[in-house]
Amino acid sequence: MLGSLAKWLRILGYDTTYERDKKDDEILKLAIEEGRVLLTRDKGLARSAEDNALYIESDDIDEQLRQVVSRYRLVFNEGFTRCASCGGDLMRVSRE
Repeated sequence: MLGSLAKWLRILGYDTTYERDKKDDEILKLAIEEGRVLLTRDKGLARSAEDNALYIESDDIDEQLRQVVSRYRLVFNEGFTRCASCGGDLMRVSRE
């Protein structure tokens, strides 16, 4: 549901995981164990996560990003950008 949002949060430099093949209870357990905020379009999951979740209101990626950035006061720092695919740290390489 939120794969594009996860990608953009990584680009902004935030450690973001995206779990699409796990059940809701597994996702919630993982978020709690890792101290993560759960972003979801599932109202029931957001309710069960209580303060550890944010229900994402829109299907539009621009609005989703605005909601998360506004709610958590996120900032972009080019030095902390992560890989958009896996979330790993980026490193400079020579052109060669």
